[in-house]
Amino acid sequence: MSYIEHLITKGADINLIYRGWNAVLQAVDNGDVKILRLLAARGTPDLEARDESGRSVHEILGERGLVEEERILRGESERVETRERERVGGSQGIVFNV
Repeated sequence: MSYIEHLITKGADINLIYRGWNAVLQAVDNGDVKILRLLAARGTPDLEARDESGRSVHEILGERGLVEEERILRGESERVETRERERVGGSQGIVFNV
């Protein structure tokens, strides 16, 4: 179990803002898709949480064109995978490891 998983398991709030940042904002800033998947799987990311500059997670994702990251945070990765499998007619769809 990773340190982040341990904290979440113990009840850490992924949306808690401290000094203008939270776990979701930090993972987006770092481009860490693995952590974003973990946060989305273990909590409900607040896409309206704002950084120290007043920009929301949603705004940052849009500014950077991070479409897949936004899908992950909205919990849409599983649906994307299912639609992709149905489209190609088999199990060769996109695989997301959570």
